[in-house]
Amino acid sequence: MTPRGRDAANGFVGGWPGFALELIYARLSAWHRARALRAPRVRAAVPVVSVGNLAVGGTGKTPCAAWVARRLGERGRRVVVVARPVGGAVPGAEGDEIALLRALAPDARVVAARDKAATVEAWGRTLAAEDEAGAIVVDDAFSHAPLERDLDLVLLDAARPLGNGHLLPYGPLREPPGALARAGVLVLTRADRLDAAALAKTEEALRVLAPGVPIARAALEPTGLVGAGDGVPIALAPGTPVVCLSGLARPRDLGHSARALGARVVAEHGFADHHRFTAGEWARARADAAREGALLVVSAKDATRLSPGERKGVHVLEVAWRVIAGEEAIESALDRALGSGDPR
Repeated sequence: MTPRGRDAANGFVGGWPGFALELIYARLSAWHRARALRAPRVRAAVPVVSVGNLAVGGTGKTPCAAWVARRLGERGRRVVVVARPVGGAVPGAEGDEIALLRALAPDARVVAARDKAATVEAWGRTLAAEDEAGAIVVDDAFSHAPLERDLDLVLLDAARPLGNGHLLPYGPLREPPGALARAGVLVLTRADRLDAAALAKTEEALRVLAPGVPIARAALEPTGLVGAGDGVPIALAPGTPVVCLSGLARPRDLGHSARALGARVVAEHGFADHHRFTAGEWARARADAAREGALLVVSAKDATRLSPGERKGVHVLEVAWRVIAGEEAIESALDRALGSGDPR
């Protein structure tokens, strides 16, 4: 049977070239992980919680990491969030994801780090030396073998948790599906978009791959619109026309959220994750909005990349991370992580 890859639009390599590259990636990845596990691993002086995923692409790690940071803060912990400085250019910041984390978890210290293990170790020493009840949240560390974690929350898209089931670059997976057995809790994101039967079928398959690992369900719930320039909430009447402009891993998520608020989406301009909108792209989106008498809407992550001039006449659709089932499993796992000084 000839292997079939994902569409080119999805960014994966299809056909036999992709299949051959997947085999090479699998061997190199296994060798790298085995080598990392033989080397001394970093153990921080405070509890470490990772919010990661198995597949590349948007699963909502950033808002989930901020949610975890807030939960740990509510437990009296001084929280440091460590994330890679990736994303579109943001004035005075290290990328749009760092900027979004700082906005969503204002009480936490958000640190941009290219070497996560070294940064986590250093901040663990700092928190311990200051005699603080500290904790560290790491954005995207499930496959980061050099770093010990007390809890791995692994996010999976509810509709396609394993994508096409193949490793990079033939598919979206960083590791084979069996790696899910290492997780502390599996979290199905966008779970509000599937019916109960589909979710039950997905969870049944995941329990085979990760026996005994709790499964939770979550969604990004739209909460309203605010002005991009002043942050003032905007009343949105049902059927209000909107034009969506987004640079997200899943650009259509913005339109989905707008419809969930009751808006009528008349045009969508979607680009790759972290995309920096050009003057021409702005002009086309604004022209569509003017022609339709519509509001021009961007996501909260997109908004972090906007200059003051670009914010004029633009509205930000804000969302909140919400656990819709299995929150007790996550909370219990967080409590165990905070009470444990030993790695999993």
